[in-house]
Amino acid sequence: MSDMPEPASNEISCPACGQPNRVGARFCVACGSPLSETRATPASDASQSSSGITRCSMIIGFLVPHRCEKPALGRCQQCDLPFCDEHLSVTPQGLICTACEQGFDRPVAMAETATTYDDSDIIIFASASHWDDDDDLFSDLS
Repeated sequence: MSDMPEPASNEISCPACGQPNRVGARFCVACGSPLSETRATPASDASQSSSGITRCSMIIGFLVPHRCEKPALGRCQQCDLPFCDEHLSVTPQGLICTACEQGFDRPVAMAETATTYDDSDIIIFASASHWDDDDDLFSDLS
């Protein structure tokens, strides 16, 4: 199962990833999910939605990290957390989540924008200033 340490009395568990955080913290130090003392639940309970369906445990989002909203279809053989089909891969070892495949110790998926970035993106953006004869650079690029 998970290697998350048990929270001390002055800590609360993140409802998304289970990481212990200090009482009063507004966001999780590990995944960035919003924290609230009234919402703080153990990670095993956090995967249940209000309708009783187990949700995917993967933390997604580039600027605003949040839990994947899709229903979980299986459990990772390494971390034993529930995941949807998008965040599970079939391997010779069984079903493995994206985070375990990437070597992460928490259920966090690398954002697609981070994996598709190319240095030429910045070069194109920077060269656009040569075309810009007004102050509206973004409309010139679209």
